[in-house]
Amino acid sequence: METLSPHLAKPANNLQRHKLTSSLETAIRATNAQFDPVDVLRRLDARMLEFTHGEIGWDVFTLEYKVDSPVDTVLDPEAMRTYLRIFSHLWRMKRVDIALCNSWMKITSESKAFARVPGLRADWHQIRIAMSEMIFFIRQLQSYTHLVVIEGCWKELQEFLKKKEGDLDSLIQAHRAYLERMETRAMLLRSKHGKREQYLSDVKECFDRALNFVEGVDSFYNHSLNAAAKLDAERDEYRGVYTREGRTTPIGHNDEGLPRTLRRLREFSMDFSERACRVAIGTQTHEDPKCKVLGQMLAFSDYYANKRQRLREEEAAQTALSIAPSSVMTRA
Repeated sequence: METLSPHLAKPANNLQRHKLTSSLETAIRATNAQFDPVDVLRRLDARMLEFTHGEIGWDVFTLEYKVDSPVDTVLDPEAMRTYLRIFSHLWRMKRVDIALCNSWMKITSESKAFARVPGLRADWHQIRIAMSEMIFFIRQLQSYTHLVVIEGCWKELQEFLKKKEGDLDSLIQAHRAYLERMETRAMLLRSKHGKREQYLSDVKECFDRALNFVEGVDSFYNHSLNAAAKLDAERDEYRGVYTREGRTTPIGHNDEGLPRTLRRLREFSMDFSERACRVAIGTQTHEDPKCKVLGQMLAFSDYYANKRQRLREEEAAQTALSIAPSSVMTRA
């Protein structure tokens, strides 16, 4: 993924498939995947989905595994489409995880420099709190998906294969059931009509808000570096050491665009937290017992339960304040 990142950040219409394939081959040689059977590796290929205007490489990239007869009897086109949906979900999850971790390492490496700028300490404190919540949510979601969903479903399929019972139709049916269980649990799909993708929609929005948050943090990071450099220059000037020409500008929150960046960071953080709270609380009553495990993993400390209670109290207080003036006017 890190090898492909520079290419996937470009607009989708500027991507070249041969470069993606070359990057895939480089990534395989750099990992233990190079020791997989040659026949398996030669069937793996990078391709792009159909795209619309405005989409980037991350939105359209996927891996394709080519199968031939007689394997395609079991891995039919419908099964391959299901695998594609699952891969896209896992791929996006991993992308968010890497983006958050890289951003976290970057800001922590400069934490001492930012601490010297008094006007930024509170903002960075809130950013670290929000980012730690995002990392926790994504890491728990990854652990649930890999350990509970994929490993669990694969174990169930292996148990069927070990029995060596039934015919080809039984094998096809068992594989379809395996895919259905894996897709339902990995994407938290529900059986209720009209609410099938209720939690999946929130998870996808959490992914988007996390990526938006990282972009905002990068912008604030650049501002903080400039502010720290200006502060160092002012201190050097006070001591009679001139490190640059000209007088530096005052440090503060008057830089153009900074208030908007901080406001958007707060909005992304709040939206992420609200949606993560819905997933954490909602999955505890999911129809599938395996999906309930995610709710338990996310809410083991009652953080989201307490958060939802606080949100309800705040909403009730705001409602009371909005009703109070009208009731006073009515009595008058």
